[in-house]
Amino acid sequence: MSEKLLVALISGGAAFLGALVAFVGTWITARRSKELRRDELVRDKRGDILPEISIRLYDLIDALRSLTQPIAGRDEQGDLDQRAVAEYVMGRTASTKQLIDQLVELNHYHKRNSIWIPKKLAVPIDELIRTLINKAQRYTDFVLDSIRKPPD
Repeated sequence: MSEKLLVALISGGAAFLGALVAFVGTWITARRSKELRRDELVRDKRGDILPEISIRLYDLIDALRSLTQPIAGRDEQGDLDQRAVAEYVMGRTASTKQLIDQLVELNHYHKRNSIWIPKKLAVPIDELIRTLINKAQRYTDFVLDSIRKPPD
């Protein structure tokens, strides 16, 4: 082989190798920046979603606690005041419906945004929401049964 041909092959190979290294470097950099943007988006979404879920959960737990307060349906003499009990039950029925609506909305919010929540955290949130829904449903059934029962 001639010297010129060998020099041309080496120069062409070096240029090709340089272009390949530049391409791979650019590809890796673009991939890293894309991953960084994705990670930033995930952090931003979690920063918005997790506090919102926490606030809603605390509100629901407080609402459930307030619903379990005893009925104050006695008058000054200690006798049962039917009107006060009826008003109390009607108020509780409305509060219970509002609580169930809040639970359903929280469940929908959680499902819509579950892609952004880590699995380790999503599973306990699901379980807590299901537990709250079950407790609210049991309380609703209890209130409705107590309304339907004839007085003793």
